[in-house]
Amino acid sequence: MKVRMPGRKWFLDEQYRLGTSPTFAWGLLRDRVVYRQRSGVQRIEIFDNEAFGRVLALDGLMQLSTRYEHVYHEMLVHPALLNLEKPRSALVIGGGDGGALRELLKHPLERAVIVEIDQGVIDMCREYLPGVSAGAFDDPRVEIVIEDARGYVERQSAEFDVIVFDATDAYGPSEALWTTEMYRAIQKALRRGGIGAFQAGQFTEQYGIQGRDEIRAVFKHTQIHKAFVACFPFDECAFIIASDQTRVNRFDLKKIQQRFRSRKLTSAYYDPDMHLGSTLYPRGWR
Repeated sequence: MKVRMPGRKWFLDEQYRLGTSPTFAWGLLRDRVVYRQRSGVQRIEIFDNEAFGRVLALDGLMQLSTRYEHVYHEMLVHPALLNLEKPRSALVIGGGDGGALRELLKHPLERAVIVEIDQGVIDMCREYLPGVSAGAFDDPRVEIVIEDARGYVERQSAEFDVIVFDATDAYGPSEALWTTEMYRAIQKALRRGGIGAFQAGQFTEQYGIQGRDEIRAVFKHTQIHKAFVACFPFDECAFIIASDQTRVNRFDLKKIQQRFRSRKLTSAYYDPDMHLGSTLYPRGWR
């Protein structure tokens, strides 16, 4: 059977650039293009799709959909924060859509810094995807830094309780962030007991596998969590939390439950049961 693909109405996720699969394309119909333009850093596209809601793509790679972004952002942030008794300061690397920042601010933080290379991403997401950040950029605890994240992180020392690695996939402006040197810089920028929270691609993607191996080589304690984020192709997403002092791979579920309740966290996907369940995966992924 032949299916017509009517030109620019179709968005094809360019995963082949990451070496994921040169023979497979993930396509979404653009019901309406909301914004499409090149910033000084990358191509930004925002469009509507009936199945996934409003979609953000950067350099041809899907970043989020409004129908499923909560799964990604909750799993990226909360497993790390609930391993800490009193988190006070946090850094987000990338994350210009504001979703990770939104979830971080549900915790008792005094300071949250977001370092994003592209002001255009923040501006367009605030205008066309305001529900993702939900006002997080205007919170008085937030500091926005427009800079290459690697340079910023390398200047820090024992500064943050949590660092959230929400960079785009290992292509274009983010490629230099997926390195052992960057993970060591994150390690140095964490306070004693601090935790790094990393988006680590899909389980079977080569760059994601390599990244997970490199993070494990840098930090003493690591734990992989997984979640199915329906707007991304292929398989389940991997998230790694890592620390040198906090035993994130030997977490106390009762403490996770108590902190979840005491902080009165609101979430649509993550809860303490999911914290445990997301650590269970097939033998080949262990």
